[in-house]
Amino acid sequence: MKEFVLTGETEIEKEYLPRTKKSRTFDQAACHYLPGGSTRSATDSHPYPIYMDSGRGCFLTDVDGNEYIDFMNNYTVLILGHAHPRVNQAISEQMQKGVLLGAPSQSQYELGRKICERVDSVEKVRFCNTGTEAVMYALRAARAVTGKSEVVKMEGGFHGNTEQVEISVSPDLALAGPAERPVSVPDTQGITQGVLEDVLVAPYNDIDCTRRIIHENRKEIAAVIVEPVMGYSGMVPAKREFLEFVREITAQNDIILVFDEIISFRLAPGGAQEMYGVKPDLTTFGKTIGGGLAIGAFGGRGDIMDIFSPKRKNPMHHSGTFNGNAITMAAGVAAMTEIDGALLSYVNELGDRLRNGIQEIFIRNGIRGQLTGVGSLMNVHFSNQDVVDLRTAKANWNSSLPVRDLLNLALKNHGIYTPRRVMLCISSPMTSKEIQQTLKAFDQSLGELKPIIQRNCPELLM
Repeated sequence: MKEFVLTGETEIEKEYLPRTKKSRTFDQAACHYLPGGSTRSATDSHPYPIYMDSGRGCFLTDVDGNEYIDFMNNYTVLILGHAHPRVNQAISEQMQKGVLLGAPSQSQYELGRKICERVDSVEKVRFCNTGTEAVMYALRAARAVTGKSEVVKMEGGFHGNTEQVEISVSPDLALAGPAERPVSVPDTQGITQGVLEDVLVAPYNDIDCTRRIIHENRKEIAAVIVEPVMGYSGMVPAKREFLEFVREITAQNDIILVFDEIISFRLAPGGAQEMYGVKPDLTTFGKTIGGGLAIGAFGGRGDIMDIFSPKRKNPMHHSGTFNGNAITMAAGVAAMTEIDGALLSYVNELGDRLRNGIQEIFIRNGIRGQLTGVGSLMNVHFSNQDVVDLRTAKANWNSSLPVRDLLNLALKNHGIYTPRRVMLCISSPMTSKEIQQTLKAFDQSLGELKPIIQRNCPELLM
């Protein structure tokens, strides 16, 4: 198999460049002041990212005036779409009263109450500003409560940018060890050997191998953290029996089970844990609960969460200048009031229709492709092998990366906005009209891709 590298010479790339001239100019200028032109690695794309000017409902408009149906939703955050009237009103009203009051607010209590009432496993909750922080504090609490030091995470799971979890997210498989016993591989520079020794990596959805890893290290493991839907590896759902097993073995061995629901909380009123019927000890939240503003939260069993109470002797310290700030809390209350069971059922149904429709388009075009995911969450994979973990997600990885980049560009040329990995999520302003428009765009884009695939990576054809 020859290496396939994009050179800017495909018709798809040639169409993208004149449509996005201002974005290219802004990106070139930004590189003088920002490393790589941005402050968020995930927004980078080939050959340069699109610069957006505005968003309304499920649509984005870029600086060149092109309009897109937004399937990124700022990586699943904006389930209500852009500039939602009720959220905007709540933000505007709070701005008139003050953004940062330096004290608790009524909306902080109200948002906490809404989360606790919706999520059966959450008795108490605390707010921070990012999902990264939420995970950091949840794992620190687990270590404090158990008196143990090690953490088990799943290979391919992304839980933010702290050292203790930025391990084996997307490792070079040549360095990652055997599938049944993965090696802890740092995903970035600056992670010490001591951190690596405290993080064990288990294969997602593999009960037997995960059981062996946990059993052998049970006396040192403080927490197991798992996403019910593994986002970074391409919206890979957990098997129900796997989550049930993890719940059982952690309960038997004095190990705190942490569900990372920063992405999957949008699947049901009580999150994916409600959908699966499995209750963790702690849960991390973010994204949708802030109404589009920066937020994180962690919550769970009262006996664990109470270690943060300043009303007790020697509490665990948890503070932050923007924790529970009034404007984010107001936006969150407004958003969580809107995001009810009916709305979630609606976006999940649209997601099922879109996922099934795109799958049929792959088959009709004779291209090895599939969509993983649940409800309103999905991701394209150029493979016909069942994707159940990181390693199956990486099947055909090297040959399909340029193809995926081209699909991303082709979709943008047709007015569909997705991140580079071609993840799609549904927002509530979308209707059947947008779904049909998107299916048409996928059919056209895959038609444009097929001759390129035939020339460069025919193994992706059926």
